[in-house]
Amino acid sequence: MKRIGVFFTAILLILMVVLLITFLVIRSSTTNDSNKSQGRLEINGKPVRKAEISIYKVESRDCANLPLIRVLQALGFDLEWVNKDTVHFILDGKEYSLSLEELRLNEIGGKFNYLDCPPGSYTYFCERQGDEVYVDDVTLEVAFIEIGVPIRISIDYDDQRVDIYTMG
Repeated sequence: MKRIGVFFTAILLILMVVLLITFLVIRSSTTNDSNKSQGRLEINGKPVRKAEISIYKVESRDCANLPLIRVLQALGFDLEWVNKDTVHFILDGKEYSLSLEELRLNEIGGKFNYLDCPPGSYTYFCERQGDEVYVDDVTLEVAFIEIGVPIRISIDYDDQRVDIYTMG
């Protein structure tokens, strides 16, 4: 009888280890870093050189993390580096400030941060990497609409490509 108890205890321990390993494998395969890959970025049909982007899937939706400063430059914004952490640009007579340290994009004198998580976003990403700020595609699209530059972002996970088009 004692052998049966030891046998069942051993089986139970093995099952627990298998479940723990399965949980860890599933968890690591669903984190953003493991299912991201590098892709190409084009703006208004022109390739953006040296633009590192990450393309990934969340459920059935194609998603991307995009370099905000490279996108601003590719769209023709005249960026002025105020210091190593702050970039200014002017659009339609309004001056905007991008703080890499605080991860803030706002009109100078304004309090609204255009890089805050948009309502309903479930892929929010905003992170500084060196002298660049990476944001998810939804945050980028909403921020540009709010500052008066409506854009459309098309992501093709299978082709590993992101196209950004200005509208209007």
